[in-house]
Amino acid sequence: MNTSYIKYCLRKKIFVKHEKCLKFHLQVPELPLTRLQTLYLAHNELASIPAEMASNLTSLHYLDLSYNDLTVVPLITHTLPELKTFNLANNPITAITNTSFLGVADSLEELDIRWLSLSTFEAGALCKATKLRRLYITAYTGLKNFNFPNILEYNHGLRDLLIDVENETDLQKEMKGKFPFKLYNITLTGKALKVINSDILRGIRNPHLHFGLYNTSVSSVPKEMFINAEWVRNITIDLHHTDTRTLHNPSSGHKPGVPRKQFLMKLRLAGTYLNCDCDIGWIEMWQRKHRQYQEDRCNSYGEFNNFEREEGDEFNCWDNGWDDDIRETFCMNKNNMSLSNALKTEIECGWSTGSYVGSSNLLIFLLFLIIGTILN
Repeated sequence: MNTSYIKYCLRKKIFVKHEKCLKFHLQVPELPLTRLQTLYLAHNELASIPAEMASNLTSLHYLDLSYNDLTVVPLITHTLPELKTFNLANNPITAITNTSFLGVADSLEELDIRWLSLSTFEAGALCKATKLRRLYITAYTGLKNFNFPNILEYNHGLRDLLIDVENETDLQKEMKGKFPFKLYNITLTGKALKVINSDILRGIRNPHLHFGLYNTSVSSVPKEMFINAEWVRNITIDLHHTDTRTLHNPSSGHKPGVPRKQFLMKLRLAGTYLNCDCDIGWIEMWQRKHRQYQEDRCNSYGEFNNFEREEGDEFNCWDNGWDDDIRETFCMNKNNMSLSNALKTEIECGWSTGSYVGSSNLLIFLLFLIIGTILN
């Protein structure tokens, strides 16, 4: 690689990986670049980062140290006052302590601490990171009293939480408690996740909830999970590359804006293979209701969305892609027919079918019993 290209590369960003710029094994060279904003040091077998390096990187906004051999959170973080994004994923780090992120606590907005070899995670480790908006973290089920609401108690600005599950759990213990008020986006990932406890969203206190499953082994998403999220009014759901076969109706209201009721605002299932039966028959009626209220909802967005709108939110009001999405969802039990076609021709179910079938049958039985008694 010629010197001119290296200088050009260092002027804007440093990708210390493969042959994009340079790849440094075992140690990082001196980088006297006070205006550098992005530093990518992933996949370099680094066992340590010299603390004195920070004096030359005072403008750094993005630092990626993932997939290295670090055993502790490097001290370089204590002197990076402008750092906004920090990736430590997949390092053999054994402890996250109350002082691990003190140096970047006032500026940090995004943090990735998945797949670490933790034996200690102190509850106050993130309490000073008041600007933290996005957190990627593994459910460290092997740690005593590991609990997300306790860890996030003082992260009042948190919006997005991605939880990776590496060991079998239903997340009840890890999710028990109250989450920050602004947290609205919960994504669960990991093949070890097979069952979701119906109480995991009880602590969500934002009226808007975006719930996602990615690359999990969860076969069924229970309706009770959404009912138990008592603060939530508007729901969006995104399932992709996951083994989910049944999604029960998350709506408890017949339209958006009904007091103390929930309504599904957006649904993303493209690429999912469902069992197309009456447990998912509610989707057809939901589509009709969604179209019916779409125009009113978009013209008075604030009435039904009592939360701070997020920049770049893919589930914005004018996103009309749900019809195409249903066409790209398939029925595993009907020769991979598209869900759109199955709802039109194969499944005859109503709005509440699969959730209230038992109650409906009981009401019919009681009605016939009353009529029979009157006639006799």
